[in-house]
Amino acid sequence: ASKLPLHVKDSLTERSMNFVNRYCTFQRNEPCALPAIVELIAGFLGQGPEDVALATAFNALKLFGLSQ
Repeated sequence: ASKLPLHVKDSLTERSMNFVNRYCTFQRNEPCALPAIVELIAGFLGQGPEDVALATAFNALKLFGLSQ
């Protein structure tokens, strides 16, 4: 985390960081890390986490053919 730009670090909420530090090992792809990952992506893109979550959900629907 020390190599992250300051604006990205600032985009992480305290709640996400506490949760990640407590439950996630990052030894594998863990669902518990998703909120922090969404916040990191949002920080890099300069968008809100809600926008990133919506975009990824929409992309998953398209990818798996669940939207028509």
